[in-house]
Amino acid sequence: MPGKARRDRPIVVPTFGAYLKQLRGKTSRGKICEQLTKHYPGLKLDRSTLLQYERGTVLSPDPAILGGLARLYRVPLDDLIVHLIRDRSAHADRFSAAVPPTLDAEQRLIAEWFGRLSSDAREAIHVILEALAPRRLELEDDRRHGQQRA
Repeated sequence: MPGKARRDRPIVVPTFGAYLKQLRGKTSRGKICEQLTKHYPGLKLDRSTLLQYERGTVLSPDPAILGGLARLYRVPLDDLIVHLIRDRSAHADRFSAAVPPTLDAEQRLIAEWFGRLSSDAREAIHVILEALAPRRLELEDDRRHGQQRA
């Protein structure tokens, strides 16, 4: 088949990917990407990237994208994060030799700590992250516009 050669990526978080696909339901990937961009203009997600997330080939999904998907799917962000962390831990042996570790010791400690929190504590962190997300997008927009003016 002429065109781009397909690059097979290792599946590193299969359960997390399946969970994202389950949350999407029968809504098309294109519709999800369109809704994400419409409701959260600073976020960019295309069908191809969403497909990679759902196949479980993205070891470290963009946190802002996860936040947007959590809002669209009406699930707590920490729910997605816990699913991702559990899947990464459960399948670590499948990718540890092929993929360099992306979390340093401090990040691993934080991830483990987060998984042990009560649901109330995770919800409190979720609320804080939700409140900070729009500010992060504003700062990114300001930075982009500043670079364009320069």
